[in-house]
Amino acid sequence: MHTAASLLSDLGHHVEETSPEALNDKERVSELGWAFGINWSVNIAANFAYLAKRLDRDLVEDDVEPGTWFLAQRGKEQSATNFVKAQGIMSTLRRELANWWSSGFDLLLTPTTAQPPPLIGRLVPTEEDPIRASIESVPYSVFTSPFNTTGQPAISLPIGSSNGLPVGIQLVGAYGREDLILAVSSQLEEVVRWSENRAPFHA
Repeated sequence: MHTAASLLSDLGHHVEETSPEALNDKERVSELGWAFGINWSVNIAANFAYLAKRLDRDLVEDDVEPGTWFLAQRGKEQSATNFVKAQGIMSTLRRELANWWSSGFDLLLTPTTAQPPPLIGRLVPTEEDPIRASIESVPYSVFTSPFNTTGQPAISLPIGSSNGLPVGIQLVGAYGREDLILAVSSQLEEVVRWSENRAPFHA
C-alpha cells in the first residue's frame, strides 16, 4: 500500500494518511459485522424462496454448498426487528462514509486483504464446519466488506507480490465516481505493468 501511495504521489496526486472515522471505531465495526451477517443470511433465504418459485420446488441441502445452506437456515430464523435494525446500521454507515468523500477526498487507498492469498482449499466449507469459509475469509474481506455494504465503487489492483503471489491494493471512490477510479487505475497500470507478472506455477 505504501508503494502505491508513493507511486500516486510521483504521478502528481496529493496523498494524505487519513480515513473515515466510522471505519476506525471498533464498536461500530463490530456492529457492522453483525448487521452484514443478518443482511447476508436473510437475503440468501429470500433468494432460496425466489429460486423455489422459479424451479417449482423447494431447494434441498444437496442443491447448494454447506455454508450457503447454513446461512439460508439462519436467515429464515431472523426476526423482522433484527433485519430492520441491520438496515439502519448499514444506512448510517453509508451516510457517514458519503460525508467523508464530500469533505474533499477523491479516493481512499487501502490494502485489498489483510493476508497473502490462502492455500487452495482453505476456504472450502465442509458439512462438519459449514461456515468455515465465512470465518476463514474474514482477513480477506475486512477492507472490502464495508464498501460491499455501502455500495460505493471500488477496484482491486495487483500492485505487489508475496512469495510470487499477487497482493492487491484497493481504491474506493465516492458514489458514481467509477470514472475517477478507472482513470487513476489506468495510470498505475502504465507504471506497474502488472500484466507482465505471473504467479509461479507448481505442478
